[in-house]
Parts: sequence; C-alpha cells; structure tokens
Amino acid sequence: MQQTARRQQPANVRLWYGMLAGPVLWSSHLLLCYLLVNTACGGGTASMRILLGVITGVVEAPIALAGWLAYVEGHRYAGVESARVRFMAQFGVLASIMFFIATLFTASPIFFLNACPS
Repeated sequence: MQQTARRQQPANVRLWYGMLAGPVLWSSHLLLCYLLVNTACGGGTASMRILLGVITGVVEAPIALAGWLAYVEGHRYAGVESARVRFMAQFGVLASIMFFIATLFTASPIFFLNACPS
C-alpha cells in the first residue's frame, strides 16, 4: 500500500529542479561572464571567447534538462495531484525555456562585440 502511494506522488526534487535550475544557472552564468570578461581584457580575447562559448554550452545543458524533467513530471502525474504539480511542471517548462533564451542572449555580445575597448 505504501509503495503504491509513493509511486503516485511526483518527485518533488525534479519539480523544484525544473523551477529553480534556470534562474540559478542563468544568474551564475551572467556573473561568471562579467567576471571573466573583466579579467580577460589584459590578455587575448580569442581564447576568452572560446572559453565563454564552452561555459555557455555547459550551462545550457542543465537548463534544458530541467525543462525536460518538468515536462515529464507534469505528464506523468497529470491526474494524481491536481493544481500543485501542474503549476510546478508548467512553470518549470516555461522558466527553463525563458532562461535558456536569456542565457543565449547573455552570451551573444561576447561573439559580436569587442569587450575590451582599446
């Protein structure tokens, strides 16, 4: 009886991860980009662009994973718990999409603009 009740309850960790991973990773990425660009103005900018591109890709993967996990959890437990699970899953998917795009927008000036004025 207790195992069937556990199966019907959604994984709260996945739902919270879906809601919070995007904003936390985006803000960490933004802070790291500002820190690295400011410290790299003394050195070469080509290697910094490559490094920030790699960092952006590494940050984008968990944001996409968070959206996918929220989507799966929302569909898996659609009929079990009504409002809370649906809200957390939908918010997690939408927040992940929004912060995925925001992270791309944060990184895009690095590749098009010169960060270090001469």
